[in-house]
Amino acid sequence: MRGYMKLMLVVFMMLMMLAPLVAKIRDWKNGTLISIEERKELVIGKKSGSEERFWSYSIDAGDVIYEAERASKRPIQVEINGPVSFVLDGKHLILRDGSDHEFKLLLLKTTRKK
Repeated sequence: MRGYMKLMLVVFMMLMMLAPLVAKIRDWKNGTLISIEERKELVIGKKSGSEERFWSYSIDAGDVIYEAERASKRPIQVEINGPVSFVLDGKHLILRDGSDHEFKLLLLKTTRKK
């Protein structure tokens, strides 16, 4: 019985180590970044009169244009009219920059092309 418990513990630990690797397998799509726009909002409650920056990204994925945004001091380092990799994840769009860093953005709008 004791050997069985050790075996189950080892199997459980191996599964826990593999879970993040399995979760990162995504169906990445390619598109073209067509615009980046900045928006500032006055923040109440933090520092008096401070502003928060939001960056909006428009991605042409062929038959659909996705618009998504994130709050950040600086935009993601991607080229306008350049290729990008992205994946949709529920209400989010995950954008990958040229260094393969991933950024989670809030998906705002999906527009189907005619």
